[in-house]
Amino acid sequence: RNNFEGDAACVALCVALTAGKARSLKVLDLSSNGFGADGAAALAKMLVDLKPPLVELLLGDARLGPTGVGSIADALKKSPIPSLTSIDLFATQPGAAGAEAVTTLLTVVPIASMGLQQCAIGPEGADALGDCLKVRPALVH
Repeated sequence: RNNFEGDAACVALCVALTAGKARSLKVLDLSSNGFGADGAAALAKMLVDLKPPLVELLLGDARLGPTGVGSIADALKKSPIPSLTSIDLFATQPGAAGAEAVTTLLTVVPIASMGLQQCAIGPEGADALGDCLKVRPALVH
């Protein structure tokens, strides 16, 4: 949390985690680190390549935007992590497109808690999430 700034640092961390085979990683807290879509793409690749047994993925206050959130959601759909029960996207600014990517993620990953405070998902993103919750009511927070 709040340990580095920028995409290059996030890419380096993801490469190091993959090389070190951090296969027992349960919580990954990258909150308040200033990375965006390129760092999110590296994180997505690391999640697919390493398949860590994450329980929590904390990305709050990163500058992911719709592209970054979409990259991570797509990676988790492609290579689900069954142990993942919590993801925090606080202030990642996913917009409606990112919110829609997250809704499809909810259909394949058993997330029970998702932080979306200050995400500016707009009415379209809220509608997509609402529709998803109708068929997947297990999301409790």
